[in-house]
Amino acid sequence: MRTSLMTQQSFRTRKNASMDVPIMLWQADQIWVKLNNYWDGLTLIKEYNLRVKCGEVHKKKVLYMNERDISIRFSMKSNMPNVVQILNDGLVLEPKQRDYIRFEITAPSTPCKLQVRVALLDDMKEKNNLEEGINFNIIVSTF
Repeated sequence: MRTSLMTQQSFRTRKNASMDVPIMLWQADQIWVKLNNYWDGLTLIKEYNLRVKCGEVHKKKVLYMNERDISIRFSMKSNMPNVVQILNDGLVLEPKQRDYIRFEITAPSTPCKLQVRVALLDDMKEKNNLEEGINFNIIVSTF
């Protein structure tokens, strides 16, 4: 099995590729270039392992509880929005309140292994606002 790190745009490019046109396999989002530098220093990364069938779409949700004594306001960003799309506009929680983060997972049409990262960004901070992370380890297979 091969690991695939292609964006939605590169999937389209691949279908229309010819010998004269280069194929763009990875186009780094500038925000993710910065976030990847901070990722290893995170103290809280939640991991989820998923096995999905090629081409299928799944809805998933993760319960999030604000255990702090202050309100939180998070925005969220996926490093592969073509695979893991965040359905919430953001997450705003009062102390001890909880809510779901909703995702739509669209499996590629070919078998592969993917690691998709979702960053939870604290909108109250200006610098290094990466607060928490979610890793989706996705195995896409034909079953």
